[in-house]
Amino acid sequence: MYRLPSIQILRESFQATLRRVPFALLTALLKTVLLVGIMEAFRFTEDQSSIIMKLSLAGTILMPLMIAWHLISERRQISRTVFAAGIAAAVVLVSLFYCSFSPTPSETDYYRFAIYFIAVHLVVSFAPFAGYSEPNGFWQFNKYLFLQALLATIYAVTLFLGLLIAVSTVRFLFKIEYGFQIEADLAAVIFGFFHTVFFLNGLPKNLASLENERNIPKELKIFTQYVLLPLEVVYLAILYAYLVRILLRWELPEGGVAYLVLAFSVAGILALLLIYPLRNDTAEKWVRIFSRRFYVALFPLIGLLFTGITRRISDYGFTENRYLVLVLAIWLSGISLYYLFSRRKDIRWIPVTLTITCLVISGGPWGVFAVARQSQLDRFEALLTSYKMLDSRRVISGAADVSAEDYGELLSIMRYFNQKSDLKALYPFFGEPGNNQGPDYSALELRLNTALHVRDAQGSKDTYFSYSPGAAGSGSGLLVPLRGYDDLWQLTLNSTERNVQGALEATLTKAPCKLSLARNGNIVVTWDLDTRIGELLQTRGPNASDVDREKLTFTHRGKEGSYTLIVTGLYGTRRSRISLNGLLLISAPQAGQ
Repeated sequence: MYRLPSIQILRESFQATLRRVPFALLTALLKTVLLVGIMEAFRFTEDQSSIIMKLSLAGTILMPLMIAWHLISERRQISRTVFAAGIAAAVVLVSLFYCSFSPTPSETDYYRFAIYFIAVHLVVSFAPFAGYSEPNGFWQFNKYLFLQALLATIYAVTLFLGLLIAVSTVRFLFKIEYGFQIEADLAAVIFGFFHTVFFLNGLPKNLASLENERNIPKELKIFTQYVLLPLEVVYLAILYAYLVRILLRWELPEGGVAYLVLAFSVAGILALLLIYPLRNDTAEKWVRIFSRRFYVALFPLIGLLFTGITRRISDYGFTENRYLVLVLAIWLSGISLYYLFSRRKDIRWIPVTLTITCLVISGGPWGVFAVARQSQLDRFEALLTSYKMLDSRRVISGAADVSAEDYGELLSIMRYFNQKSDLKALYPFFGEPGNNQGPDYSALELRLNTALHVRDAQGSKDTYFSYSPGAAGSGSGLLVPLRGYDDLWQLTLNSTERNVQGALEATLTKAPCKLSLARNGNIVVTWDLDTRIGELLQTRGPNASDVDREKLTFTHRGKEGSYTLIVTGLYGTRRSRISLNGLLLISAPQAGQ
């Protein structure tokens, strides 16, 4: 009869894990404390929250390094001095990673974190077997890692859901309002610490003996043979059908097909790794056929992958995503060639080469961030040069008529640098010094648009406009009468976007420009902004930052309630792109109406 483990057994298991991998558990504990700090960020200043976030990301990178070093030291019986030196080296490396962050983590920082996150977890998979010719031991070890991670996740999810129900029950029965983010804090503690404890407790202890182990879990075998492999065949058929289609039509593939081919390839390689011990088993004919034919079948799809991603790069230049897809395509080609022509077919090369690839592309002038940044700068300059908008100093001067497509591309590049917190890269084009104290995105977009006249598809000009009340042009200091209204909604919309707040939904459209307001899915009012823009173009010209507020105010009163829109910023082009900032005053319908 199965018995639940006693408290003593649980305590002894934890103590054994603590003795075996103490620095990994200490790192997990520190990371958990930092995660709780992130959940309670409202208690800290913005600078303090940024420091906590950066430390948490650094801790997440450090923990797998600690696990790998513990396992290496355990297997090779490294001396305490060398062990301490390795721990210190890992801390120094992660400290350098911490120092590479921007003051406030940017999108680039999170990209770099994701690359290192993958690399350090791959290191755990092969580091204890580096220098040993033990392919089966390597597979058995990773089998335990995979199953233990799955089991730890099931334990953690079950524990979290149980405690979440308990917390909700206490809140409901005793009317208790917690003074902290208890649900988020529970998630941080359980998935940050207890999940790690569960995982580490099940790591195999005698790594040297794994080479002689032949155990293959029946569930894993069934899942791979009868679920994963058939799905791979289905998707292979779909991708080949698409390949035949584009060949018959003699057309270029869609750029998004690259992601589909990558997903299929990764799933196929995972399936091959899961059934690796069965590859030569004469009783497993289905597995043998798939193992020997997969990489052959993959090559036409790799060609499709290269065609799709190079098309996107040719049209729009490099971004981080496109660079990574191209690098993965190259890596996939190399792995496929290795397994087709190599006699050894050592599966350890998969994580080893992928780790090296991650480290190589993470920095340097050849790295993902430098290449993407320079590519977008070159494209921005090339577009401006094609319209002869740059003077001898490569600074924007004069004015030009541009197509709506190129206009959208210029704005897309500006938004790219804004998302990366790297607008200073564009400052030289506007005659600004390359420092962190220059104009913000809105100011740069306004300066660009004053030099542009956008043509639509028929070649007609579409003048850029910008209107706002008050000298600041942003609504700051604007006195808003709130009497008679219940709520205030601060709107920020771009054309074709929707903004939802409770039962209300606001939608801004272009050509003609209209703002529609709906309550519970029913249109309440549609304000014609296009006519007002036309009037202002005739009376005030394309740019005015002191428009009478009455000209930028729209009111509706009816049985659905009263609504007043005060536009604090309206800018864009009537046919291409329109942005609106505003305040919506709301008076809900009275009962019985």
